[in-house]
Amino acid sequence: MLASVIHCFKMKIMKKSLSYIVISVLCLVACTAEQDNPFIVPTCDDGIRNQDEEGIDCGGRCNACEVIIPVISPCAASLTNNHIKLDGQDIALTAGAISCSEEYSYYELYIYWNQKDITIRLEGSKPEKDAIYPIFRSFDSYDDQPTATVSVIDYWYNYYARSGDIYVTVKDGNVTAEFCSVNMEEYVYGNDEMDFSGRVTCQ
Repeated sequence: MLASVIHCFKMKIMKKSLSYIVISVLCLVACTAEQDNPFIVPTCDDGIRNQDEEGIDCGGRCNACEVIIPVISPCAASLTNNHIKLDGQDIALTAGAISCSEEYSYYELYIYWNQKDITIRLEGSKPEKDAIYPIFRSFDSYDDQPTATVSVIDYWYNYYARSGDIYVTVKDGNVTAEFCSVNMEEYVYGNDEMDFSGRVTCQ
């Protein structure tokens, strides 16, 4: 009698285990074959590359996929990381000379060198993808594109960029700003200018 009860109990456990195995296999098959699963209706927001999509939820019958154009500054080949050229002077920046912060309406790369406050401000929050920021005297609407400001301030003079671009790339959460021959104009008298180039990385 006891042997029969034990045998019956073992059979129930085996049946239950077999049921779990079958369910697990079915789930695995369904997950790995989502694209062909007849029970899933393909849409343009299901997070699956199906239908005639060229990417995940884009292309084909969905909206066109975003074309990502690499951001490369025109003078990239002549730049070295954390080096700037200010008015013809080549300057290697130490790690302690560079700081970065996210403020209320902009992301700032700040450099302190030789009693000069050098500031690059990017409109908006910390960049999450590569972009080009046109430079203005103050943040300005530019075809709905975020803009940048650049200033060099010391005890005697205040220089502000009149034009140019900041080429921003983002890798592993680190923001790199590149700029080529940005024209800086003395703010008060406007009769003195200098060029500013460089590559600065925030970590």
